Amino acid sequence: AAVFEPLARRLAQDKGLEIAASGAAEPSDTRPVVDLRVLGEKELFAWPTGATNPRVTIDAGTIVVDGTSYVGKDLSLLLNANDGPAPRTWFVATTEAAAARAKYLPYYGWDSFAVFEAGKRTPTARGRLDTGPRATRRAIMHGGPAAQDIDRTIARLSSEEFDGRKPGTAGHTKAVEFLSAQLRGALGSESEPLEVESRPFGLGVADLTSSRDLTVTSKSGTVVLKNAFRPMCASPARAKGTPLALGEGDNPVPLPGRIPDTSPEGLERTWKQIEMGAAPALFLLPSPAARKALAPLLDAPDLLTEESVAELAAPGRDGAVHPRPVLAPWIAARRTRAFPGLRPLPVPVLLLTDEAYETIFAMEDHISVDFEIAWGPERATADAGKGGVNLVSSWLPAGLSKERPPVVVVSAHYDSFGRDGERFFAGADDNASGVACVLDALRGLKADCAAASRGLVVCFFDGEEWGLQGSRALVPELSKHYDVRAVVNVDAVGRVKDDEVYVVGLSTHPELGKAATESLSASGLRVGRDIDKYAYTEGSDHWPFHQAGIPAVTFWASDYGTMNTASDTPDRVDPVGVSRLAVSVRALLRRLLTAP
Repeated sequence: AAVFEPLARRLAQDKGLEIAASGAAEPSDTRPVVDLRVLGEKELFAWPTGATNPRVTIDAGTIVVDGTSYVGKDLSLLLNANDGPAPRTWFVATTEAAAARAKYLPYYGWDSFAVFEAGKRTPTARGRLDTGPRATRRAIMHGGPAAQDIDRTIARLSSEEFDGRKPGTAGHTKAVEFLSAQLRGALGSESEPLEVESRPFGLGVADLTSSRDLTVTSKSGTVVLKNAFRPMCASPARAKGTPLALGEGDNPVPLPGRIPDTSPEGLERTWKQIEMGAAPALFLLPSPAARKALAPLLDAPDLLTEESVAELAAPGRDGAVHPRPVLAPWIAARRTRAFPGLRPLPVPVLLLTDEAYETIFAMEDHISVDFEIAWGPERATADAGKGGVNLVSSWLPAGLSKERPPVVVVSAHYDSFGRDGERFFAGADDNASGVACVLDALRGLKADCAAASRGLVVCFFDGEEWGLQGSRALVPELSKHYDVRAVVNVDAVGRVKDDEVYVVGLSTHPELGKAATESLSASGLRVGRDIDKYAYTEGSDHWPFHQAGIPAVTFWASDYGTMNTASDTPDRVDPVGVSRLAVSVRALLRRLLTAP
């Protein structure tokens, strides 16, 4: 079909495949095959071919996958299988209209199957057909000891023993102990033990556990306004039951005032006015622009701001509203960056909704208001400058200056999301894979860099999933004590596909990006396309270094459909791909450490 021609040319160019005419004989070699077809009116499709009871069939517009039927006018099916000498992919469409969905085929290469309906951006269904490892996951036994060690490390970090590595949990503390031991073993030795520092920092996130109800009393009675406010995150806790005077007079809660100035200077003035407030509490009614500007300072991470909800619900570029992935609310709240700096407020500061504002002003003879603010246990650790733990270790070759010595940083974040009700977020790919990759890359590195001109600092960051909190806290400290020349970050690399790895920072820091690209050849890998415009800003822990003027790149090889979901489990990670990348990371570090 003509609709497949652009995709066929792209696959031929990017993957080195040959384009064969429709109806060509089955390939006899071991090269990968992508089979694109539109079924004729009376054609049938079945997989496995020749099976008595095929697991997939397409007949007269009905697609059946493992007994589940999908019926529609314009359906198509993506099927990935590895049942022969080479990987085989089919994209089978029931109509020409359905075939247009093929352009998205590269985005679902890690699914065993995906069913699409023409005109809909997301698949109707996607999943696995096998009960063992993924079809694209290379057998661990072919990867040698390195892949086996990486597989064990990822499985251990992803286990329930570590509570999903969510900061503040007992399992998170166990993960810190485990990783400290692993790091000492990777870069140190019995004769020269490596010190690993645990550096706590205020994670800066806390759940609001109370309601947002506001009780307003006037001479005409009492009204409870439901979900009437959002407290600023630095507001102190307050128990309900002691009404506060509202309106004019000596030290009452003043009637709401608007915030018109959304410039950084204007918000800073507003903040100072809040900190100096003499009233027992302050009510604010921001303009829409000011509300959006203040979003990072609202309670987090238990709920999104109204602006973020509206953003996620907005129509796409095609004008249609598309379903967004279901994320735990406190995961989605990272879009507001939680609150980057905890500045305690002397009194509660509430941002009212427009409805509450109008209701209060419509009432006469205000007497009092009452409300509650209760924070989760994370608040106490945040106030104490704790909640997150960065792990840092360094190696300085002999003869290197002790005062701000030149160093290279290699890093990965180890935190994940723990539990959300019955769901468990193992975080195998994001980012147990990155941690395992760094650990493997460190093995033997000191011996290879005996003549190093720079030192090495290894960082396992915490709080990345909460707005890069760990790296934001540590970068100023590192910059004070070291002359950081380059940063190599590894984040979500457990799904290397078609020998491609993305270098985030490829064009932002071209010199370092070129070195990272060339290092991939050490293990037969190649760089993917430049995705800096999508992934560099705030993308991972490279960002705070970049903001400090330090060249930084991140290696990435994952699937956005699985990251930050309960489906990110060890069986979906390719340890051989991780071990191959570790060889490349080691080659890049060796190059950077021995540079003039």
